[in-house]
Amino acid sequence: MSSAGDAVAGGRGPGGDLGFGPKLLLVLGATVLVMAGLREIGNLIGPVFLALTLAVAVRPIGHWLRARGVRSGLSTVLVLLVLYVLLFGMLAVLGLAVSQLVGTLPDYADQFTTLTQSVLGWLSDHGIHQDALDRARSEVSVGTLVGVAQGLLSSLTSGASLVLFLLLSVAFLVIDTAGLEGRAAMVRRAQPHLSAALEDFSHRVRRYWGFSALFGLVLAVADYLALLVLGVPLALTWAVVAFICNFVPNVGFVLALVPPAILALLSGGPWLALGVVVSYMVISFVVQTLLLPKFMGDAVGLNTTTTFMSLVFWTGIIGALGALLAIPLTLLVKALVIDSTPSLRWLGAFVSSADSAARVEGSSGP
Repeated sequence: MSSAGDAVAGGRGPGGDLGFGPKLLLVLGATVLVMAGLREIGNLIGPVFLALTLAVAVRPIGHWLRARGVRSGLSTVLVLLVLYVLLFGMLAVLGLAVSQLVGTLPDYADQFTTLTQSVLGWLSDHGIHQDALDRARSEVSVGTLVGVAQGLLSSLTSGASLVLFLLLSVAFLVIDTAGLEGRAAMVRRAQPHLSAALEDFSHRVRRYWGFSALFGLVLAVADYLALLVLGVPLALTWAVVAFICNFVPNVGFVLALVPPAILALLSGGPWLALGVVVSYMVISFVVQTLLLPKFMGDAVGLNTTTTFMSLVFWTGIIGALGALLAIPLTLLVKALVIDSTPSLRWLGAFVSSADSAARVEGSSGP
């Protein structure tokens, strides 16, 4: 009895194993080391994982083509063409949007100066120190906004090597996934739980990209009509930007709202900008708060807190692509660590949505 008590007091269970607390510390320490390593190679992980999720997402297209008699090589080429058209299309639209913003902002230099003077005057009337106001006056101008936009455009145009690496990764992964059935069967026989977890990951990633694209399209059309009615310049451009930003969870709404709101403020004043903000908020509430969770919650199976924290976490680990890939990366970690290990599935209660957690509990019951 005393030896068992000593073992427990020393951090070990009665059987000599480490207790839960020491195990947790070891896991956390190993996680920190792994994340530090991932951060060092984040520029490599981001494009490769994006290519992997895209290859997984379009894999059913290859199945559909081969089931209708299309040869395997030709179906792979067609799938690659679909992906390349989508990728180049999104990059071209982003570049066009930024270049149009760069070309349009100087036309509103006078309005921006008037607005800036009004804001600085209001701040001066409310006790803000004059030195701070003079500093702000010298630093804030249309040229500053144009410089930021030009920096974004330069980032897009200078990423040719990254885009080439992404395209090559997509090509190799699509070619490999065309003959995945045999290797999947081997994994299924050797590691059935891991196989089931990876199949579930593939299914959820496909549904995530699919629902994101569908509801992003609905959101973009609604935003376009609202901007058109309000008379905001470049309405179609901002609608397409809203579609792309919809793939970034939580903060994508803000990224899509800021450019048209600024342009509305410069072209029509505060009331037009307020109209843009209210319109975007109403549309986002209906599409992303009322409609999307009913479908996306089951597709992804992650709760809201996990979604937001994954966005912050993965952006810090692999940079800007981490915002785009936050949910797929979290789904992969969940599949490899939690879903593939029956003794750890209870951890899913902390990251899964309520419906998903209830379904897992029901399936594991007697």
